[in-house]
Amino acid sequence: MSAPSSIEAFKASLFWNVLQFSLAIFGTGLAFLVLTAALTDVVHDLRRERDSDPLTGALNRRGFEERMGHLLRRRSIVTISAIVCAVDHFKSVNDRFGHSAGDQVLQRFAELLKASVREEDLLVRTGGEEFTIVLPNAIEDDAAGIAEYIRAQLQAMPFEFQRGTRVVTASFGIAQLMAEEDFEAMIARADARLYEAKTGGRNKVVSAKSGTSSAASLADDQVRNLRSLLA
Repeated sequence: MSAPSSIEAFKASLFWNVLQFSLAIFGTGLAFLVLTAALTDVVHDLRRERDSDPLTGALNRRGFEERMGHLLRRRSIVTISAIVCAVDHFKSVNDRFGHSAGDQVLQRFAELLKASVREEDLLVRTGGEEFTIVLPNAIEDDAAGIAEYIRAQLQAMPFEFQRGTRVVTASFGIAQLMAEEDFEAMIARADARLYEAKTGGRNKVVSAKSGTSSAASLADDQVRNLRSLLA
């Protein structure tokens, strides 16, 4: 048998046809997997853009409400605490150093907030210079300790702008979800304590247990709570 006829016979064989069919199926399956992975990444990116604040990367209200709904349905959640915080005298930063400086302050403050909480905690930008952190399964003392840590870290973080250097501070209000209380009521109490911190001189943490904490240092029990929570 000549070589060409042997090749033609091989191409007509069952083995060759099964091999071609298998390769076609494999190629189609591989292409489908690649396409699915690419579409999943695109959907994830679109959802993240939809649910996140473009400047700080924190959740926006839409993203926060969706994740908060999931959080409240989890049976493993025993209690919830919240930190409501705002950069002090933020308008003066914009007025004196420019809006790009204000954006820098918000970005670095948001980075500090993210680095100071757990992966399961929710960080949302609720206003121009205001943020809220929701901490599942954390008591008010834990939240107060974290807030005091953030306050001290921010105060020690110099901001250098083209027009000069500025020390930036923030004020914090803390609340824990009480029995028979809804989430909105807890946030309202935390927001009221933020207002108390602002009117009490700013650069403070206000909670129910401690009242207005000074800007001096963390109490020993708050340090222990913070370390155990972030461990």
